[in-house]
Amino acid sequence: MERSRVKCWQWVYVFAAMAASKKGISAHQLERELGVQYKTAFFMCHRARHAMKESFTTKLGGEGKTLVADEAFVGGRPRYPGRERTPKTPVVVLLERGGQARAVVTPDVTAWTLRKHLEGNGDLASRLMTDENAGYKMVGRKFKGGHQSVNHSAREFARGDANSSEAEAYFALLKRGLYGVFHHVSPERLHLYVQEFDWRWNRRKMSDTERALEGLKMAEGKRLYYRKPRQIEGGERSSTEATQT
Repeated sequence: MERSRVKCWQWVYVFAAMAASKKGISAHQLERELGVQYKTAFFMCHRARHAMKESFTTKLGGEGKTLVADEAFVGGRPRYPGRERTPKTPVVVLLERGGQARAVVTPDVTAWTLRKHLEGNGDLASRLMTDENAGYKMVGRKFKGGHQSVNHSAREFARGDANSSEAEAYFALLKRGLYGVFHHVSPERLHLYVQEFDWRWNRRKMSDTERALEGLKMAEGKRLYYRKPRQIEGGERSSTEATQT
């Protein structure tokens, strides 16, 4: 927000609106409510999402705890009849049952990609729950608490306490936001929206006010430019180079 021409109350409003909206709020809606141009509202939303990015220092789960993993594909429908279908973008989530979630946009959902995300973010002393995707079998063997899966293709959604319902609930919120609120999100910016939904999910037990204040605090020290600053001799900042943010 440093040196911003946008008024302080408008920045606070954006964080409050994003904190209070389960499925997010569109830049077009903020454009109308704040009385600013669409590009201003769009950039403010992305700066807020940039502030919401978390630096994790610990892994999810642990001995006696259960982790749930799942994957989903977003986008992909052609805008006009007869047009070629746009490839869908995979998103993988790992969450601790009753706890936090960590979702990432991935190039694919191969066994290697799933293993990298689960081992990097989950404690291998945990118990793992997934669906029948064969890609989880390799990494599932590494979890000391065991690996259990349910077969969705056979209409099996739970077997005792083995299920992936929390991950499905996470994706239900994400998809309803992407399709019902934002309508279209480019693959290049999808990770920013995933950060926003992670941030809200991990603070779902807070009040709307507490979430908004937390988001404002996280903005400290984070910069996101319309353009990338270019350095000149002497280390001073010169004119900027255009770059996509």
